[in-house]
Amino acid sequence: MKIAPFSHFWKPWAVIKQDLNPGNYTILIENNWDTKIFKGTKGFVITTTNVYGGWNLFLGYSFIVVGALSLLSGLLFGMKLLTRKKQKFA
Repeated sequence: MKIAPFSHFWKPWAVIKQDLNPGNYTILIENNWDTKIFKGTKGFVITTTNVYGGWNLFLGYSFIVVGALSLLSGLLFGMKLLTRKKQKFA
């Protein structure tokens, strides 16, 4: 089990790969780990996800931007390396 990077986090437990019909559902939750010692809380959330894993697109977009900037800087440094003039040392 990894430590959460932020104080507020969600840990996905299961995936439902079919549409749910409107109505009432009953779930059973067991308290296997006490959260009172660090003043934590537990809850149950049903949400949708995307290809990046969650409902917040910031992390996915930031990965794409950082990857594109890294690729661009790599290409620029590569072009600079290939086009520089050779220096002669005495």
